[in-house]
Amino acid sequence: MSEHSDDQGGSAAQHGDGDRSGTGGQWRIRFDAEVVFGNGGGLETRGFLLDVPDAEIGDGELAESFVRHLGLLMVDKVHIRSREAVREPHKGSRGVTDTAGGPREPVRGKGARRIVDLSHTIRHGMTTYPGLPGPEIGEHLTRDASREVYAPGTEFAIGRISMVSNTGTYLDSPFHRFGAGHDLAALPIDRFTDLDGVVVRVQDTGSRAVDRKALLPYDVSGRAVLIHTGWDRHWGTDRYGHGHPYLTAEAVALLVERGAALVGIDSLNIDDTDDGTRPAHTGLLAAGIPVVEHLRGLDRLPPRGFRFHAAPPAVEGMGTFPVRAYALLDDDGDTDDVHEPGADPAQAAPMTDLDIRRLDATASDEDLEAWRYVHNTVIPPHQLSLDDVRQRAARNDLALAYADGVLVGNSTVRPPGPDTATAVVIARVLAEHRGRGFGERLYERAVRRARELDARVIETCVLASNEDGLRFALGHGFVETERYLLDGDTIPYIDLRLEETVPGDTP
Repeated sequence: MSEHSDDQGGSAAQHGDGDRSGTGGQWRIRFDAEVVFGNGGGLETRGFLLDVPDAEIGDGELAESFVRHLGLLMVDKVHIRSREAVREPHKGSRGVTDTAGGPREPVRGKGARRIVDLSHTIRHGMTTYPGLPGPEIGEHLTRDASREVYAPGTEFAIGRISMVSNTGTYLDSPFHRFGAGHDLAALPIDRFTDLDGVVVRVQDTGSRAVDRKALLPYDVSGRAVLIHTGWDRHWGTDRYGHGHPYLTAEAVALLVERGAALVGIDSLNIDDTDDGTRPAHTGLLAAGIPVVEHLRGLDRLPPRGFRFHAAPPAVEGMGTFPVRAYALLDDDGDTDDVHEPGADPAQAAPMTDLDIRRLDATASDEDLEAWRYVHNTVIPPHQLSLDDVRQRAARNDLALAYADGVLVGNSTVRPPGPDTATAVVIARVLAEHRGRGFGERLYERAVRRARELDARVIETCVLASNEDGLRFALGHGFVETERYLLDGDTIPYIDLRLEETVPGDTP
């Protein structure tokens, strides 16, 4: 709208009586309006009533709300006249907007859905597959340099990334295995988006091989079949690259026979990397079934009742590329079917996103006190003072973890010293918040940080009475190296080292 009339009959403050701030109740404005359309013609209305956020709303904002409420197109001018503020409940006008700026929550509407992210974050130098180089993330145009290109006060950054296509969570098209197969640009988009999904849970079976029998109970026809092995818990560690779960040739034959639309796995490779024939890739991609590897968070999905998406860019001449894989679930508040019959609900509970805050020597006393509270609660024999924590923040990498604004845990990364390549990582979760995946997230972050600090050996330390912590460490590939008592203590500490693994070969 390019113009508003000057003869509107006065401001809102000149009409009605009482408080105009809107704090004493809701307001509506009664007014006359004349609309002029840019393509000719016009519209007049008399005594129109519109919900407003405040009785003092300006004529320009009122005109914009009026246009939005009616959904008018190609409006050139709106003249507002004879306005009067009326204190009465809102009736649901579409023109009313929140007075606060910034992005709003996405509009979901009926049939609203919850989004579950199933992809690993790509970071500079990270290892996806042993033997393949990590991504190199940098800048093509820096913000400083951009100031010479744009107007004063305007700046941009243009990034640059160099990486192999098998980085992070990625999709394999038939071209990855077969020169005559569809590449990413030729693969139909409906082969990897908006697919009905099914989760096949095979974690903790004691066997690396996922065979035909594991798939027999599931209806896989036309569906994205996601193999939940739980191996993603090792992501970012040496353990991830060796001894991973995989699909057998017989399992692949069943998936092809029954017409699976896509197959994904939360493991290093859908094949046994010791088998150079790669039967899983060969069988699935020959049948035109895309493969998604290095998924994460499949424990957050129900066995059925979700839609799966894993779209790569349409790149000609490439068979593999990273994806932002995710699932859409009906957001009806019912998470009961996340737990399968006989499963431990604590192990299958959906994971709340964590707010992990790094602390350093400049951290506030409030944050340091919160970190101290978690430490002293989890390790009662070794109580720290606020000064102790402040000193640790100066020499170590400390972090706090919050879920929905509630303090749930903390972590420590003790960096390698000048004469050692060993880092110590410790993740602590308050007892009432365990079993929800928080320790996993804290641990992943701590290990990743240790790698960034050039650690080649990773150790941890657990109080012997902390059975949950000890079980977690052993389950993540740590082996005990020493038990000892500190002076005056009655409960020993246990030092553990992350088991070294043998790098794998190419995917």
